[in-house]
Amino acid sequence: MSEPAAGFLLTKDALDVDRWNKLLALQEAVGNDSFLDEVVNLFLQESPRRSVAMRSALTSQDAAEIEQQAHSLKGSASNVGAARVMQVAAEIEKLATERHFERAGELIELVDPELDRARAEFVKHGAKLT
Repeated sequence: MSEPAAGFLLTKDALDVDRWNKLLALQEAVGNDSFLDEVVNLFLQESPRRSVAMRSALTSQDAAEIEQQAHSLKGSASNVGAARVMQVAAEIEKLATERHFERAGELIELVDPELDRARAEFVKHGAKLT
């Protein structure tokens, strides 16, 4: 696995268990047993596309596109409790705003491994992935 960019530390847990438990409670409240699985699967389907888009934008040094993709990834990761993905995306967004392309590129390389960690944690916590 890649190491974080200098001065950047990731939280220990890939999954925000408090957020996950709130989502489970919401699922129960709405009475839809597949709600959380659907949301997680959508997140896992869309997120790699954002990673690819950030890599492409990095090649052309398109700070606005990197920022937009990172912002969207940050929000969707937050929604499903993917804490480390959210943290990486937030830092990429900040670096893109500041036009620090080299450091942003280092962190973009962490997105896919962190998505893999999140996927494993979702399964460990009972998500049924497609």
